[in-house]
Amino acid sequence: APGRDIGTAEGDTVRVSWIIREKTAKDHGNVGEVLDLLKANKNADNYLSKVIDYIAGSVSHDIKAVGVNFKYKRRGEFDPNINQIKGRTSEPTKGKSLDQIVAGLDTGAIRTVVHEVAHAVTHAKIESFLTKGAAKQSPSVRAAMMDLAEVHSRFAQYVKDNPDRFPNADRGARYAKQNLHEFVAQTWSDPETQAVLREMPGKAGESSTSSSAWKSFVRVIQKLLGADKNNALQE
Repeated sequence: APGRDIGTAEGDTVRVSWIIREKTAKDHGNVGEVLDLLKANKNADNYLSKVIDYIAGSVSHDIKAVGVNFKYKRRGEFDPNINQIKGRTSEPTKGKSLDQIVAGLDTGAIRTVVHEVAHAVTHAKIESFLTKGAAKQSPSVRAAMMDLAEVHSRFAQYVKDNPDRFPNADRGARYAKQNLHEFVAQTWSDPETQAVLREMPGKAGESSTSSSAWKSFVRVIQKLLGADKNNALQE
C-alpha cells in the first residue's frame, strides 16, 4: 500500500533516496540491489521472474535508488515522502544481511516486494494525473493514463458485478479495484487480478489479436515507463 503523501517536493525525494541508499546498515538496500538479489531467489515463480526482469530493465536510476528495508511480519508499504519501501518477511531478520534476507523470502513476500516496487515506479505519474488532471500531463503520459483509467474502470465494474467470485475485500481483485494506485500494483503482483484481466476483452477498437484487457494494461505500462520495446510481459 502507498504511504501517506504530504507533498514532499520531487527534488527532496530523490535526495533522500540517495541518503537511504548509502546507509551502512547491512540489512538495508535499494530497489536496484533487491531486484538483482531476487533474480536468484527460486521462490519467484515464472511470472514474478518476468516482472522482476521487466522492472529492472525499464525503470530509471532514481527508482533503482529508492530505499528498501525488511521487517518480520510487517505489512508492505511504499512511502513517497521519503522514497522508501518497507518489505515483509516470514522469518526474523535480526543479524541477517540484505543478501540473506532476500534469499529467504517466500513467494508471498516476493509478491509484496513487487507490489511496493510497482507503487514506487508509478506513484508520481498516477498521483499527478489524479490531483492535477489530464490537461496538466504531457501528451504521452496523458494518453497512457487515460487508457489506464479506462481499463481500471471496466475491471472495477466486472469485480463489482461478481461479488461471489471475489469475496475478500482486502486482497486480490477486490483490493485492486479500489483505485488506480492499487490496480497497477496488484496487476503486477497478484495472480487473481492478472487472471481477470486476461479474461476481459481489450479496449474497443483494438485488433482481435491484442484483445485482452491484460495486453491493454501491458501496453499502457510500456508507454508510461517509456519502455515500448520491452515485451517481456506480453506473453
